[in-house]
Amino acid sequence: MFSKASNNLLPTVGFILSAVIVSTMLLNYFNINVTDNGGLHILNRSAIFEGLCSSKKHKDSFINQENQENQENQENQKKNN
Repeated sequence: MFSKASNNLLPTVGFILSAVIVSTMLLNYFNINVTDNGGLHILNRSAIFEGLCSSKKHKDSFINQENQENQENQENQKKNN
């Protein structure tokens, strides 16, 4: 009875285990930090803003504001280091 269940279960467990190991190796190889989600925040804001506003004047002001925020963040990081 156990051998019949293991014939179906072992390949599935093996595939899942190998997929986890390969994905971990790829994350380490490409130096991907999975806990850093700062880029998603900026990307999300840009996508929402561009969807809500279609005029060029508002887009330009938003881009200028985003550039100022990025500069402030870089200055803060330099001060902290």
